[in-house]
Amino acid sequence: MQLWAFATNPAIGSAGVTISTGDPNNQPAGLLGVSSQQERYGLGSRCHSVRKHVVLSRRGLTSAGVVHAGDVRSPTVYCAATRRVLIRLLISYNASHKPVNATIEVLTQPKARAGKTPRSKRIGYVQWSPKQSVSYYSSACTSQ
Repeated sequence: MQLWAFATNPAIGSAGVTISTGDPNNQPAGLLGVSSQQERYGLGSRCHSVRKHVVLSRRGLTSAGVVHAGDVRSPTVYCAATRRVLIRLLISYNASHKPVNATIEVLTQPKARAGKTPRSKRIGYVQWSPKQSVSYYSSACTSQ
């Protein structure tokens, strides 16, 4: 899984968050996309709603650093993840229906085995706005 979040980048002219899965060098499949220039967020066709409640928290995760508006560089987080992941998002919009801030958490969703309830693990967390973005990641991830 790849998580890329950036504040307003002058080279692109926007700010955004992208979460994708698969080989990052060979057409990764998009799971979630948020852009300061788009009216809504986008979900991949393989995504659907679930009833599991996820508490938004970055507890136990390491910061990949703060990206401020005007920065050209922004970290990308790469994580080994289960086949399915849970994504919880909380997004606020302005009067023009464009996102002004978002909090997003990504957790693993392992399969149940031998009657045991699987435990999800936090692997990524983002606090994003066009002015500033901070990504957090677990020890199962790397940041570049």
